[in-house]
Amino acid sequence: MATFEATQDMRNQEHFEVLEIDLPVITGACTIGGSQGTGTPLTCDQPWTSEYKTYYFTNIDCPVVLPSINGEPIYRSIISIKETATELKPGNGLSSRSSLSLVLKDFRKQDPNIGAPGVTDTVINQGTFLGKLSARQIFENKAVRLKLYRIQPDGSVDLANGAQTRCYLTDTLSLNKDYTWNVACKDVLSLVN
Repeated sequence: MATFEATQDMRNQEHFEVLEIDLPVITGACTIGGSQGTGTPLTCDQPWTSEYKTYYFTNIDCPVVLPSINGEPIYRSIISIKETATELKPGNGLSSRSSLSLVLKDFRKQDPNIGAPGVTDTVINQGTFLGKLSARQIFENKAVRLKLYRIQPDGSVDLANGAQTRCYLTDTLSLNKDYTWNVACKDVLSLVN
């Protein structure tokens, strides 16, 4: 398969994006105050052992059906993406850092931590996916990758090697008035401050 850069001169192009967010999880035993927990450091009394789960989101109008990545589903949720590039001023160094803002559509009857001891059918059917994710996680400074893909002339997509990848850190996950969610991300260089 061709990489994103190798196919940039194709006359007719179809693009889509995949957002990857790495968040901490606790696998195995997870209790909180004697009840079953939902598999995150905020919802388990057990210590976190540096395990992460990657959540995958794509455009709501993605032109192809995407398989799972590493056994995890790819949710059709991205409504819009706004990205600003890092700018340099000659003689002054960095004048502005890059940023990423996405609007995600929420959905019901799903849970971000299927398989955790406290995630029952009742829990799955309550609330929304992103609402649960927001309640169970601390989002600041978590790894995010925005992957830009191009569909090949034969209709295939190389999910493993065919993306142009841009890396960020999460800043906030916030609920909008229209019940969509805004994911704000910052430049990885922001940790240098």
